[in-house]
Amino acid sequence: LISIISTSFFNEIPQKNSEEEALLLNTEENKMEIEPEDKKEEEKEEKKESTEKRYLEELPKESISAISKLEKAKTYLEKNEQLSQRLSITAGKARVQQNVPTSSRIIGIGMLGISVVLIAFGIPSVMNGIQYGPYLLLFGFAFLLFSLTGNLVPIGSNSKKFIEREWTNAVDDLEEYIDRSPDFPVPARYAHPIVLERMIRIIREGRATSINEALEEEKKDLKALNSSVRVSQEEYDEVTTIKPMFLISDYK
Repeated sequence: LISIISTSFFNEIPQKNSEEEALLLNTEENKMEIEPEDKKEEEKEEKKESTEKRYLEELPKESISAISKLEKAKTYLEKNEQLSQRLSITAGKARVQQNVPTSSRIIGIGMLGISVVLIAFGIPSVMNGIQYGPYLLLFGFAFLLFSLTGNLVPIGSNSKKFIEREWTNAVDDLEEYIDRSPDFPVPARYAHPIVLERMIRIIREGRATSINEALEEEKKDLKALNSSVRVSQEEYDEVTTIKPMFLISDYK
């Protein structure tokens, strides 16, 4: 029984190699192929040159004004960068929890229940000198560890209410902060320096002239990044930082 449950448990758990990669699990629209690490620096320079080549030599006054406004907003966010970082992290947590299959949650809760039973029987068995007592404790604590570290049991910091409250608080804190900056260009839920930097690039490329147009173009870009798209490590880092915020907000 233990062997069967353990096998099912590990087959159901979404595997993750890093916090950033976890943000893209279980949603086909978010999976991207990353370029090899040894090409990172070379491609970074190539991307910079390629991006700058796409910039228009002359921009209309509206675009210049929009870029200036975005740059000021970006500088303002960077003065209190931990607020934007917290927004990204909490959005990532919420997205990971959304992607956990119901079957995995059921298995996780089942293993938690089994662990409690095994530990409850194991402690008195060890105290009474019963030979299999230590094995009950061993498997009990093992199942307890697996169920809790797998982020599948909706209790404590993994509960839906806790994560939603974290996200709401992060947005509210940023809302309060950007309210001190008159006419901030984007909603608090998207208030991140990377979001603004990508909007600036979009305007410089001539794909948008206003801030609203640039934000809509950025949403299109993020939606277009799917399993068939090959991206650089730099692009991957940017997208995994900001895309969860857009996904949680349904791109509104």
